[in-house]
Formats: sequence, C-alpha cells, structure tokens
Amino acid sequence: MSRVVVCGSLNMDVVVQSARRPAPGETLLGAKVVFLPGGKGLNQAIASARLGTPTAMVGAVGDDAFANSLRGFLADNDVDSTGVTEVEGPATGVALIQVAQGDNSITVASGANMHFTAAMLHDEPRRDEVWVAQFETPLSATQEILARAHEAGARTVLNLAPYAEHPPELLQSVDVAILNEIELSHATGANL
Repeated sequence: MSRVVVCGSLNMDVVVQSARRPAPGETLLGAKVVFLPGGKGLNQAIASARLGTPTAMVGAVGDDAFANSLRGFLADNDVDSTGVTEVEGPATGVALIQVAQGDNSITVASGANMHFTAAMLHDEPRRDEVWVAQFETPLSATQEILARAHEAGARTVLNLAPYAEHPPELLQSVDVAILNEIELSHATGANL
C-alpha cells in the first residue's frame, strides 16, 4: 500500500461544556469552550497518519480562519492536504458540540463540505492505494470517487455515517463497509 486517501469532511468542532443544557430561549453563563479540528474525514486522515501510513486528505473548506487552522493541523500531523480545495461562498464546516451532565448533543453546519465534488480530485486513484469516504459530503461525489477507485483496483472503505439513503450500486464499489448498530438497522431495515 503506497498511501491512504481520505475523501470527506473537514469541520471545526466548537465544544461548549456547561453544568446543564439551557432551556429553550435561555442563556447560560460560565460555560467552557474548546475549538478542535474534526469532521469524520479529517479524523480518519489523522488516525491513518498517526499509524504511520502516508495519508492524503481530499475535501472542501471555505475561505476563512477555520480553513487555515484545519490545513495547519493536517500538516502538523503529516497529512498531505494539497487535495483540500477552498471554495468561495460557504464557510468551512462547523460542528457545535454541547456537553452537559455527561452527555452531548451535536449540531453540524456542513458549509463547504456540501460543495465537495469528484472534479476536485487532483490525482486519479491507483491500484496500490486505499480510498476512504463517509457520508458527510455529497453522496454523488462519494459514489463517483469510490467507483473510480474501485475500477483502478484500489481498496475502498466507506463509513456509512451519518446514514443516508443511497443507491444499491454504491456498495458494489466498496470493499469494506463500516457501520454501527443504528446504521446497520437503517441499511437492512431490521430492528436491532
């Protein structure tokens, strides 16, 4: 295997910790906030690089400070980010994660992630690579990229999260599918 190529989402996670969640319309003071690089795609790329595998990230960010932070984070973790395209208009993806009483709730503003297209690929897939994707970017881009990678003989991995209805032929281009119990239930129609 020459490298892992992750096609997917890049978000800035804004984690807000408080003693409890505010009631609708209420404002709470005294919360802590942390900004952390995230998005399923970015997280997969960082994990791959930390395992010592040459890794490239392909995705879309906005023209803003979060984009620069995410690119810097990728570089600091030895991930090739030359495939991360800056798009005009939408902001870089943001996930607001509210943590209270040992639980969390997450709201994602996908932003530039929803403007990612297969046309943004700078390199064609090769036989000796592993291509990874998830459902946090447009389904059409994911389907086309995985089909191209599969045709080239690359290994393909798809994390079906967050679950999205998809054409059955998409899975014909996937060597390894990653699902949790909820995603498996959606994919099979079974109550687990």
